[in-house]
Amino acid sequence: MSNERERIDDIRQRLKMKELSESEKKQLFQKFIDAGGEVIDLDAQERRALKKTVRTVSREREQRIAELEKAEKKISRAKKTEESNPVSQWIELTAARITCVLLGLIRWNGRQLKESFVNFLLYDFQNTLLQIKMILASLLYQDKAITAEIRQMMLADSAFPFGYELIYRLDKLYEEEYFKFLSEHKMDPESLFENLEVLKAIYRNLFVIQNYQTSLKLAVEKALLKEGEIRRLNSRITEQNIKSLFMAIDMIYEKVADRFYTLMEYAYRLERQKKKITFRDFLGMKPEDVLGYYTDQWKEEMQKAMQEAAKKQVSEQGSSGFLFAEEENAVAKNVLESLNEYIQKGISFINERIHWREKLMEYESNRNPKAVYTVNDKIFLVEHLLELYESEFSFLFTSTRVQFNYLLVDGKRLDMKKELVDLYYKTMPLRDRFNEYLRILKEIRSVEKEAFLSVVEKSSRLNQLSIQRSQVSRQIRRDLRDIFEQYSGKWLFILSRTENESPVIQNMSEVLKFDRKLEGERWSNGRTIREAVEMAYSLADTIHFLLLGELGGNSLLIEKSLYLKI
Repeated sequence: MSNERERIDDIRQRLKMKELSESEKKQLFQKFIDAGGEVIDLDAQERRALKKTVRTVSREREQRIAELEKAEKKISRAKKTEESNPVSQWIELTAARITCVLLGLIRWNGRQLKESFVNFLLYDFQNTLLQIKMILASLLYQDKAITAEIRQMMLADSAFPFGYELIYRLDKLYEEEYFKFLSEHKMDPESLFENLEVLKAIYRNLFVIQNYQTSLKLAVEKALLKEGEIRRLNSRITEQNIKSLFMAIDMIYEKVADRFYTLMEYAYRLERQKKKITFRDFLGMKPEDVLGYYTDQWKEEMQKAMQEAAKKQVSEQGSSGFLFAEEENAVAKNVLESLNEYIQKGISFINERIHWREKLMEYESNRNPKAVYTVNDKIFLVEHLLELYESEFSFLFTSTRVQFNYLLVDGKRLDMKKELVDLYYKTMPLRDRFNEYLRILKEIRSVEKEAFLSVVEKSSRLNQLSIQRSQVSRQIRRDLRDIFEQYSGKWLFILSRTENESPVIQNMSEVLKFDRKLEGERWSNGRTIREAVEMAYSLADTIHFLLLGELGGNSLLIEKSLYLKI
């Protein structure tokens, strides 16, 4: 194709096409057509040639792939033949032995461990394990209550419940008697075979966790951050401990595990010459040498402990009619009796209409983004209180069922319905705030699970998000407190003028009717407007009371509610 283009360019030069005017070019072209000339699209020809080349290359590639597949099948058949071939086994054994020699694990005789390798185990490896044990001691052994709380938290992680077990197995890598035995027999002429059982025991523990380097780091970080939070440790100490453990884990996986595997493979091939045996059997793997063994054990223990506690509680209560439950009910009753009548009614109304844990379970089953809430999150609680209020009582001022009168108060015209509607619209921007809070929560969960952030980056990001979360939470609760204070005041004003000559609501005694199919189940259905207004006041006053008390303040979560059944 390039030759044809060059030939045409040569003709153009000989005809001096560039020197011709446009009219002369047109005349020359017309003569060319009249003489039977044909116009050729060089670009189209090039595209066709390119497609042809691509098809040729693709065909050749397919043929090459087919040839490789045939070769692979031949190799796999050859491997199967080699398994029963003594010569093949001898070659593999020799290759493994040479690899061990080159890596400085054994001497050329194949029976004695290299002194430098044993020293590496006795000093570098042992010191690393001791450092790990020192850092993990406070987490695993010092305080049983803290250990139990961290273990329970990590076992409850549905994404990866084996995190605590990985930490436990990391700690168990160090066994003093193993290193003592190695030290005593490192110079034996048959040191490989003298120490083989000890080496296998060390590698067994490594073998269980060998594929979980990233998961182990995540588990360590999660556990130490939780420990730091519980013990109120300086964040720098926690970060330094995490960094030290990360370096130790990298050393084990990158410098120890691979060498051990190579040495164990050589010893295994020696054993296979004597008898047919699997690698796991050669190592002496037991049922407990499988990740998940201890996790299942701990979960069973937790379940039994919970059952025993429940049995003990029932037996202690005995025929006394569940004294503990009665005491709790008595305390709750006393707390409620100390409140005014309207707030008592409001709290009873809330506890009858909202089942908090069922709400969360519903979110989880429907994969609702709100499933990231916890039941004691104050924003989760106030959002549902707002929804309850609006779903049950906003009809009082947004529908035509209730007839409001215009009043003159201190010479000014009062439109109470408009004021209530204005308050209702003030809650609209809070929807965006709730969504913002939810976004921050999701981002916190995402950062907590992020495997590729450094400890410093993760701590910094989580700190920023926690500050944002606190600010948004406080702002939402402050705005709602002001809104419900106004709601409460307006409903009280309406109730105070019920028997007046000029009431705010004209039809207070009218009975309300709702279509259940269209409008759902309503508390006000079958009750008078007066009863609905009284309950609206009770609920508004109660929400305001809660936002002043246990749902207020700087904390994001409510530890134990005196009023709400959460």
